[in-house]
Amino acid sequence: MIGEHSIKVSEAEQGLTVIDLLAQRLDISRRHAKSMLDARKILINGRRVWMARQKLRRGDLIEIIRDPCRDRALIPDLIHRDQHYIIADKPAGMLANGAASLEQALRRELRNPALRAAHRLDRDTTGCLLLACNGVAFDAATQLFRKREIAKTYRVIVRGRMARGNRSVRTRIDHRSAVSHIKVLSANAVASYVQVQLETGRTHQIRRHLEGLGHPVIGDKAYGTGAAVDPRIRQVPRQMLHAHSLAFTSPLTGQELSVQSRLPPDFRATLADLRLADRRSQ
Repeated sequence: MIGEHSIKVSEAEQGLTVIDLLAQRLDISRRHAKSMLDARKILINGRRVWMARQKLRRGDLIEIIRDPCRDRALIPDLIHRDQHYIIADKPAGMLANGAASLEQALRRELRNPALRAAHRLDRDTTGCLLLACNGVAFDAATQLFRKREIAKTYRVIVRGRMARGNRSVRTRIDHRSAVSHIKVLSANAVASYVQVQLETGRTHQIRRHLEGLGHPVIGDKAYGTGAAVDPRIRQVPRQMLHAHSLAFTSPLTGQELSVQSRLPPDFRATLADLRLADRRSQ
């Protein structure tokens, strides 16, 4: 779907360079357009580009990666909303709760000061975030998490080739039990694309478990600090960790809720750059 931060090249624009089209369509200087390219914020047909003089063809889709750290007014998309719960599609660069957070932005937008995030995602993790609309719903959701009755799956891009198949990691974190179930979706000599289902929810569990396996999350500044030889990995600006789905039975209505968040553009671009298949059916 073409959104406000996407541009489809028209027939009249065919042959323009990327820098010229950005300057014209966004009404910005060529210097500003060049800085966006240098910051790796421009995708063409799902692939990250930085060559200012690359020529465009009719129908090319240009996507501009927003920087939520500089846009605190950003309101995330809502994947699900009812009288008790909201599931928001959290962008990268935004806290789940606290000052200048997704929780705070939605409280203002929806005029509901009682709205609370029922769990947390790291600042640079994207995807499904569950929020409760009132105190009763928050307490009920907390119980669901405590009883492990909310199914959470994540999509992750990690360094190195991970062996095919499924495995479970049970390495304790901070002296507490921690269980992650991992399925490899695609792999090559440089990187692997995996799905992780959490049985527990310890601090940085996925990042720590994957780093312990010798496959740190690409872009992770805390647990993936070893030298990345491949330049495609060095240029990734954030951790490639996406909260792909949430599924649970609403404790207040009995409704079965199961939602998915689409992979964000920079995640899809990293998959393409690293030649990893995006097998959404898996």
